[in-house]
Amino acid sequence: MFQNIISTIKKGFSFLKLSHKGSFDINPYRDWLILIILMLVVGVLLVTIAVYLFVIINTDEGANIETVGALRSEVVHVDALKEVLKLFKEKEILFQELFSNRPEIIDPSL
Repeated sequence: MFQNIISTIKKGFSFLKLSHKGSFDINPYRDWLILIILMLVVGVLLVTIAVYLFVIINTDEGANIETVGALRSEVVHVDALKEVLKLFKEKEILFQELFSNRPEIIDPSL
């Protein structure tokens, strides 16, 4: 039973064994054949997916987005915004102080 299955699989993949020994040695013709077939399969798959998406988008099936309720509006919390702006202002002041007064750094190699 399993011998029949294995022999069928070997016969199916016999085109990959383009050598006289029947082993899977390095063979540039076989390798290029595998690469070309693989790229063709991938190309056909990508084109099929692209056409499928194109058809779905053009038939408006992909645009069935329902709006539920009224549009939401973002609420800005004024207190939190003022706090963040205050922190940025303090950071700017500290940055300007660092430019005007050089910090004293002790050289650790001395």
